Formats: sequence, C-alpha cells, structure tokens
Amino acid sequence: MKTNYLFDKVKYILYILSLALIITACSDDDDPLTESPDHFGAIGMQFSNSGIEVARIIRGETSDTLEAPLGELSDHFEIMFYNEEEQLVDPPEGGEHTLGWEVADETKLEVWQHEGEEGGFEFHLRGLAEGETTIEFFVVHEGHNDFRSNPIPVKIHHDDHAHEHFEAIGMQFSNSGIELARILRGVTTDTLEAPLGAISDHFEIKFFNEDEQLIDPPDGEHYTLGWEITDESKLAVWQHEGEEGGFEFHLRGLAEGVTTIEFFVVHEGHNDFRSGQIPVEIHHDEHAHGEPVGFKVIDEDSGNILVTANADGTVTGTLNLNNGETTDHLEVEFFDENGVEFQPQAPPHGLFIESANTNIVTITGQEEEEPYAFKLTGVAAGTTTITIGVMHDGSLEESFSPVTVNVN
Repeated sequence: MKTNYLFDKVKYILYILSLALIITACSDDDDPLTESPDHFGAIGMQFSNSGIEVARIIRGETSDTLEAPLGELSDHFEIMFYNEEEQLVDPPEGGEHTLGWEVADETKLEVWQHEGEEGGFEFHLRGLAEGETTIEFFVVHEGHNDFRSNPIPVKIHHDDHAHEHFEAIGMQFSNSGIELARILRGVTTDTLEAPLGAISDHFEIKFFNEDEQLIDPPDGEHYTLGWEITDESKLAVWQHEGEEGGFEFHLRGLAEGVTTIEFFVVHEGHNDFRSGQIPVEIHHDEHAHGEPVGFKVIDEDSGNILVTANADGTVTGTLNLNNGETTDHLEVEFFDENGVEFQPQAPPHGLFIESANTNIVTITGQEEEEPYAFKLTGVAAGTTTITIGVMHDGSLEESFSPVTVNVN
C-alpha cells in the first residue's frame, strides 16, 4: 500500500512539473489568440482619382460600381481605408502588407500596376470583354488576409471617346468673372448660397487641371454637367431652356437650411469627373427674385408707372408720344410671381425690345451703362406695338404681351 502511495505521489509531481514547463513555453508572443501588432484593421475601402471619390465599400456593402474601358487602361485608382469609426485612414506602410485581389470573371477584367509598384495601393483596371463582373480586394499580410472588401461590381464598356476623357482635379464657381467658391481634390472651405423661394445669380464653371491651373469646361455634346443634391427638399438647380446640361446654372432655394451638392462631368453615360460634396446654405434674401412673369415701364425722370404687363397676359396702360418727338428715358422693371421687382443681371441678361412697325415708332437711346432703359421716337402718326422681353447670352429667353404705342 505504501509503495502505491509513493508511486502516485511521484506521478502527481511529474504532472505538475510538465504542466509548468508547457505554460512557461507558451509566452505571450506565441499566443495564437493575441492579435499581431502589425495586423491592419479596417471596415471598408475608398477608391478615388486625383482626390475625388469614385466609389466606396463599407462593411462589405456598396451601391457603387467601378468602370473599366474595353481594351484600355482606366484612370488610376488610389485606395484609402475606413477604420471602425468610418474615418478615412491611409493604407498600411512597409512591404509587409500588399494589395491583393480576386476577379470573378478573369476573361472580362484584369488589374494593372506600374512596374516596381506591384502590390502597392494604387492600380488601373483594364477591360478585356464587354459586360459586368466583380472584384474583391485584400490586404495581404504574411500570407494571410488582414482585410477583405467583399465583391465590388465592375462594368466594362466600349468607349469611342475614351481618348477624349476629361480630366480635372477641381472646380471654380464664379459670377461675372468673380470667384465665389472652389473645390480642389474633393476639399473645400467655401459655401455656395441660394435664396429661399428665388433663383440665385448665375454660376459659371471652370475646372482645375493637375497643375491647379484653370481650364475651360469640355466642349462638345458628349459632355454634360450633372449633379446630386443631398436634400432635394431644400435645393434645386435651374438652367435656362435650351441650355440644359451646360456649364452654367442657377440655384433655387426650396427650404431654409443647409445641404450639399456634388457635381459631375458626364461623358457617354459615365462620370469623367466628380467634385466632392460642396455645402450650400439656403436663406431668405429680400432682394432675391424668381423668374419674371411681367414687367412695368417707368418714366425714369418722374418715376411714374406708364404701362404694366400683368402675369395673366393683360396689359394696363399705353405709351403715347407725338410725331417727331423722342421720349425721355423709359425704364423696364420685371417682377416675379411674388411681386418682387428686379432687373436681371446684365450680362449675361439684357433687354429685348422690338417695334412692330418702325415706320411709326423706332427704338432709340439704348446704352450699355443702362441696359434696361430705352427711348421711343415717333416717325409717323399711327398706332403700333412694341414687344419687351429678357435676353440671355444674346438669345431671347422670355417675352411678354405687346404694349400699344400711339403716335399723335
């Protein structure tokens, strides 16, 4: 009995010693449950070009689609990542982390990187066959994936105008040559403004190239201006009839507050350029106005209203002068549906005025310094009409009911 007791006690001691050796051997550095300090954690990716976001995927979900031209290289894509707080962070540094990918249909798409930059976090896409596929990206670290994006849709399409791709890194918004705001590489400290219930002055657009030099918008019908408003209940974009898609616009405030707008250069159904989000403040402006629905003709010296062309198409009053006589300056003021009186900014706007019979009355006295003033000269006794309207960039934009003119 004593022998068995001693034998069991020795076995117990040996078991304790062996367990201690195992615990000592398993240091913290070898603990498979302890995350490596070099592990790269992220919840999503952003794809951009010249600082302008092209697409994003967060927690494996995206509503965006990457694009690749058929038989050609795309613009280069730069990658940034989202951390747990959905803040953008740079890719991991050092050669221990590389970019990997998996294309669902390798007969349609491939990834291309510059020589010497393989595995880096910039790339191009090349379309091999028209259609659609998906691509999934990885951050590869010591043979395993620290991060995987989930599949991202890619559209491969033929582009007859691929060589005409419009490249820019930013936009400038101006009025009559005066800069109002700019955005470069998706970043701005400026805010556009829109009057509540009215249209803003017109905005003209220019772009910045890679050297941050101003360049004109692209020419040709293949390029149009597009936009996306975050809160469409607060803001709308308005363009003159016949100029839809052009690179001039007005903003109309629908509800007081703040929203954002992003602009695009749309080319053959895809975006050659996107601006990034630009803040817009919508506020009440007692001097702002909507579109003209009528006008008044006023004697410039006395301030008396001689004629009113009403919103319902009727005209109150007539203009009267003697044969051989020239009137003093007459001034035109337009009004909107709320009765706000204004004269559209000149240029690009101007006064349209035309006599129905120049053998009875002619239009004179128009001067650049007073774009909405004119004079009438009686040529012969009789009755005729004049038509008044608004010009925009040299073309008639809006005209109203004719005004009767009597020459005695």
